[in-house]
Amino acid sequence: MSYIKLNNNNEHLSLGNLFNQIKKLSINKSSAIQTEIFCILFNIDNISDTTVGNYCTGYRAIGNQYKQIYINYKKKYPKDNTILLETINNLISIIEGIIHNYQTINDLNTNENLKKLTTNLFNIAKNDISVPNTLKKEILNQINNKEYYQALINMLFFIILEKKQPIKNDDLIIETIQDILNNTNISISNLKKYLEIQFKEGISLIPSLKKLAKENNPYALFELGNMEYNGIISGTCRYELAYNYHLQAANLNHPASNWMISHMILNKKIGSLSDDDISLAWSYLMKAKSLNSISSLNTIGLCYLHGTNPQKEINLNLAITYFKEAANKAYPYAYNNLGLIYEKQKDYQKALSYYLKSANLEESWACNKVGEFYRLGLGTNKDLSISYKYYLLGSESPIKNLYPWNILNLVKYFYLEGSSILGIEKDLDKSIILLEKINYLEEAQELLLYTYYQRYLTNKSTDNLNNTLKYLDILNSNPKINFKQKKEIETTLQNLSTKITLPPSDIQSQYQTQD
Repeated sequence: MSYIKLNNNNEHLSLGNLFNQIKKLSINKSSAIQTEIFCILFNIDNISDTTVGNYCTGYRAIGNQYKQIYINYKKKYPKDNTILLETINNLISIIEGIIHNYQTINDLNTNENLKKLTTNLFNIAKNDISVPNTLKKEILNQINNKEYYQALINMLFFIILEKKQPIKNDDLIIETIQDILNNTNISISNLKKYLEIQFKEGISLIPSLKKLAKENNPYALFELGNMEYNGIISGTCRYELAYNYHLQAANLNHPASNWMISHMILNKKIGSLSDDDISLAWSYLMKAKSLNSISSLNTIGLCYLHGTNPQKEINLNLAITYFKEAANKAYPYAYNNLGLIYEKQKDYQKALSYYLKSANLEESWACNKVGEFYRLGLGTNKDLSISYKYYLLGSESPIKNLYPWNILNLVKYFYLEGSSILGIEKDLDKSIILLEKINYLEEAQELLLYTYYQRYLTNKSTDNLNNTLKYLDILNSNPKINFKQKKEIETTLQNLSTKITLPPSDIQSQYQTQD
């Protein structure tokens, strides 16, 4: 049977990790022995090394006689919060190698090592899914108020009285899934059925998903909703069908489907963003938030940023609060939104710090932002090697998530002319291959025109000629291209032909600007 060690990672607020943190902070490591710490905690004279060792690794449940000591402490603590003052004094004495006897809690709270011990344990508590969020918030509030003794006592009560040990690997997996599914009408058997067809089905996946959807399986409903939203089933985005699938899943308390309902309304995929629509979107958004949807936190932030909430309230501080809450859960779009806010305030250093967090999660838009900041020296020193690295990273995103300006900037600043600093050679063929991937961008069309024309001037092949004329015609017929832009294009073509010293008349004669 496989049990988890509770003292060799930072994911369990356990007795073993409490001991580890005390030893880590101790000046004299040899004095911070497990049995001595255990005796101090439980106010006993001695205990065997083996027993303490089993308690600390988490392979054995803490004995009821020791739990009873802390049950009594917890009952008395509300009326006398100094009841553990001597215990914490003794723990600090072990850490610092000198005897302490702080007479009051306020005095004890000034001790730097108590602060370190408490904050280190809280960082572990944040990772432990078995620690209730209400307790985490209470401890954080105490730490922010410099009430380190009170916070440590709260964690001691949890470690000794509530933290389950030993824990089987299989049990932890089930508990983790149950924690995720908490507050929903979704069962583990629903998940099992959905995963079975995902693993086993091939071309029959969609019919199988539809069959599960008829059984009100929220995972299947969510998946079909996303497929219809992205046009995967019919080749066309069918938002009404997507909405209906997500609506059914949302009514079964699927967190992401509740968010998708609000997302579709707020982005006018469904409805016209009337006041009634906004109220409906807001209700689903709040429900998604209550079901721990991270996306909802970011969207609520956007709603306060732009006033798309029932009160039509624009509140930058509240928007930032929600963005930061989502960012604390490593949500890339929240990093992006915070970066944009600080960039608009010209706090480029802070903006870059958020863009980097998102880019390091390989979010394509943020990669381009980081590339631009390092290329231009915004909030940092100019560094073309870092700029190139992030443009390249962003350009390799899946097509669905690709921000095309990564490719445009790679070509424009590195491949069309080369870079001696980075040892990158000029490469027209590579430039064309990349630009053709994003030839729906007007800026890419201009670069393709220039690049094909450059190739034509040195190699008058039919392909080079036809492609040059193709993009010349696309740009010439684009109503958004004004007279000034046409003149700039014409001038660029002239400059290219002058550089290569070949007559360009056969191409340029077809591009006549008009007043």
